[in-house]
Amino acid sequence: MRSNANRTDSVISNERAFDRYKRFIEGDAKHGAALIPGTTGLGLYLQVTAFWGGRYTRRRNILEGGRDYNDRMADSIACRLLMERNRRADEDVKELPDWDASTRSMVESCLRNSHQTSLHDAQIYGPSLRRLWAQAKQQGLSGNGAWMSIVSWARHLPPAFATEEKMRRNPGEFLNRPLAWTSTGELITPWQTTVDGSEWRVRLNDFPDDVMYSLIVEGRDAGGFHDWPKTWSREGQPAEPQAVPVAKAPAAGGFAPARWMDRYSAGDCEKVWAEMISLGPDVRKKANFSHAQLVSRETMRRARVNLETIVKRLRAMNYRFWQPPDQVWIQPSGGEHQYLIRLEGQKLVLPISIASWIEDVGKVDLNGSHPLLAAMDGETHFQGFYADPLMVSPDLPWTEEEWEGARADGEEEIALIVGWDDLGKAGLYQDAQVDVEYVITVPNSAADAPLAQEWHETDFVNYLRIAFRWGGFPGWERYSRRPETELRILREGMLEL
Repeated sequence: MRSNANRTDSVISNERAFDRYKRFIEGDAKHGAALIPGTTGLGLYLQVTAFWGGRYTRRRNILEGGRDYNDRMADSIACRLLMERNRRADEDVKELPDWDASTRSMVESCLRNSHQTSLHDAQIYGPSLRRLWAQAKQQGLSGNGAWMSIVSWARHLPPAFATEEKMRRNPGEFLNRPLAWTSTGELITPWQTTVDGSEWRVRLNDFPDDVMYSLIVEGRDAGGFHDWPKTWSREGQPAEPQAVPVAKAPAAGGFAPARWMDRYSAGDCEKVWAEMISLGPDVRKKANFSHAQLVSRETMRRARVNLETIVKRLRAMNYRFWQPPDQVWIQPSGGEHQYLIRLEGQKLVLPISIASWIEDVGKVDLNGSHPLLAAMDGETHFQGFYADPLMVSPDLPWTEEEWEGARADGEEEIALIVGWDDLGKAGLYQDAQVDVEYVITVPNSAADAPLAQEWHETDFVNYLRIAFRWGGFPGWERYSRRPETELRILREGMLEL
């Protein structure tokens, strides 16, 4: 399996991101699934939705840094503007597609696999199905013609794929000229400057289906380019930035580990954890380890208090937990510390964060049902919202067995299962198979580790922060229509992690 242990995300240029996207899309065109001939009705609509989802996911992975790779784009300024432009364009389309109820239900359930949670929601990585359908209707298309127009968008090879190589070999002298750009407040041409009495603007293109930028001189397209030149300045990015070598991890002397706990208690929580994580395995050096453990234990003490509050409030709301009362929260028995030491003797080291959770919190499973908070798939009040109740339930005996088997097979890492994904949780009502779990790759001797396959794509401690921010139901972050009153009650007074 692919490792996320001790992962450090890198940043990549627009040019490199474009090249990667181009390879993906050309590969999809050559080797991807084709429409099954003769398919009509729901079968056709399902295939088209899958095609759209594949292209939308490719765009998301490039703009956001997605599940297919760890890299994120260095040009966060352009990415932010592009996503805002996509969001506004989607918000301008108010009308839902004129589909029948069964088609709409099927499409809604499929959209979640591509980070689009509802036909109602505005999307930020590219055109939603709602917008593409509206564009097809404006062109006079209907029925299968409109569906096929979505396929055309999903599988088209942009002109920039053919012309980009020529453009790259002839970047033009304007890229080397020192220029100061000011913001226009627009999302099509966000920057402007004056050169020798002429108005110059920079246009933001439909990246990654096009190169990121084009230079517009007196209204004329003077050429496209990938990356913001180092000789140009704009708000948030000065000219001629100094190259900074990327270190594997800051030296311990760059921090003051003895002050971590004081700073954490004073409210500097996220920065303290960021420093601890940046040390990687060096967090276990003598000068750092005890201080990192203190912070981690205090973090989980706060998590425990938050959980006590949430469980009490859920019971007051008549929330029906899926587990029996004594299984909702299986608290530590006292032997966890020795078990962890035994695993370490077998070279199965867990991140400090998850080890602290095991020792101080235990196993928690908030899966259940409530008419507003968390309906399960198949219940009469289920409306396609996946609340993703908090579940952190690592099984050390099972993990030990997996590790023994992996070592016997010559493997060097396994997945520590933290909990099920949101679909698996909602499918409990119908006894559906759980296909995806939220996992941490171990061994991992760092302070914290990425929680893989969870849609926030963040580390475990930050995932807990997000979960408590949403009263134990982080899935609601994806929806504009949510039970605000219940969520407000649940999250009130949560301790900061």
